[in-house]
Amino acid sequence: MIGLIVARSKNNVIGKEGRIPWRIKGEQKQFKELTTGNVVVMGRKSYEEIGRPLPNRMNIVVSNTKEFTGENLLTVKSLKEALEAAGDRDVFISGGYGLFKEAMPIVDAMYVTEVDLEIEGGDTFFPEFDKEEFDLMIGETVGTDVKFTRTTYVRKTSTYVRRLEEARAIFSKDLYATKLSGIRIDRFGENYAKCSMPLTADHKNAYGGIMGGCIYTLADFAFAVASNFEKENLSVSLVGQATFLNMSKGSILYAEAKLIKDGRTNCFYEVMITDNWGKEIAVVSFTGAHVNKPWG
Repeated sequence: MIGLIVARSKNNVIGKEGRIPWRIKGEQKQFKELTTGNVVVMGRKSYEEIGRPLPNRMNIVVSNTKEFTGENLLTVKSLKEALEAAGDRDVFISGGYGLFKEAMPIVDAMYVTEVDLEIEGGDTFFPEFDKEEFDLMIGETVGTDVKFTRTTYVRKTSTYVRRLEEARAIFSKDLYATKLSGIRIDRFGENYAKCSMPLTADHKNAYGGIMGGCIYTLADFAFAVASNFEKENLSVSLVGQATFLNMSKGSILYAEAKLIKDGRTNCFYEVMITDNWGKEIAVVSFTGAHVNKPWG
């Protein structure tokens, strides 16, 4: 998946004198949640404004004049090279204007934070785009002194991103959803889904707590993608559970959800949680009524 992530003012400003012209508490939370465990691609000026590689993700800088190297840091000369270097990982284009404009025709989704401010003297603007090519999903509006709204433009041909964003929306208020950093859908089909999530420093407390909550939420996420149905009277049980002790930062959790038994008024889904060495972490079962109503 190729995504674009940006915040803009009411008058379309994204920069002023080489900097983002606001500092709003919580405004960059979505950026961290989406990009952690994935790949961030940015231009030289954007990288120099940050001044360091962002942790827990691959940083790729596009520049013809300077070279930056380090842990999880790579310099390439074009967007094409950046996408090749990213491989099959999710990519987020994070600026500036030139990269945004170049990436616009190929992105699957644009995560645009609409900031309720008019910026005078702005010198960098978000590029114009054909809104008819995208479906707009409007998320939460938050902020105290300054309000901002999360919006997502999903390209109409991108089934993967639509399914991913619909599943994310289900968990937007879940206690542990913010710990699902970098979650992706690897494969999905009728009554089946395989999802993955890289572990980061946010996933702590090996014997339960946040880690245990993450596993349940990841399993529920995979179930939601696989079932493609609204759920009623749902009950969840942990069938088997292995230790989390040897799971370190950089490991990957996989959740594979399958329909085991179907019925008009009840269903049984099983979600197998494994790590990237194939070790079984947990098996979670979902039973309850479901209605024959696909998403969307």
